[in-house]
Amino acid sequence: MPSTLVTSVFTLAGVVLGSVGTIAGQYLATRESRRAARAAASQALRSERKAAVLAFLEVCQRAENAAEDRAFGREQRADPDALKHDLWYQQKCTELVAGGHVRSAAFDYADRLTAALFEDAPTGKEIFDFIAKKRLPFIEAARVELGFDVPSGRRRRLRIPKLQEQREDNR
Repeated sequence: MPSTLVTSVFTLAGVVLGSVGTIAGQYLATRESRRAARAAASQALRSERKAAVLAFLEVCQRAENAAEDRAFGREQRADPDALKHDLWYQQKCTELVAGGHVRSAAFDYADRLTAALFEDAPTGKEIFDFIAKKRLPFIEAARVELGFDVPSGRRRRLRIPKLQEQREDNR
């Protein structure tokens, strides 16, 4: 009888250990699946944000070219009204997926480009600084949000001291 008891105890212990192992394995697998799902969702959001930022930058580039044409008194190669509508449409698309800093910087950049296209904007080379005062903060905010931030010692703003001073004056 004692050997039957010992056999039963070992059998029961094996079942308990097997059950604990199965439950622990399922827990770890579920935890890993959740982590992978969160990582996939985060990557998908980052991709959407990057696509919105790139589309916004593409229309901003066209608007900057038109603003330069205006500032230098050249013939307009693009319709400013159509550019304005494309610009604000892409800015709204950015608002859908971007974080607060990028949304704010995109609005400021689009507003500055609209001013450069239609309002009293500097002429000649001053147009570059006028636009860059709002472009650079947008680029920096987008880089941070997309995970491309560079160490502060290598930031572009340090290579452009005139713009850095102007940015500090605007704060």
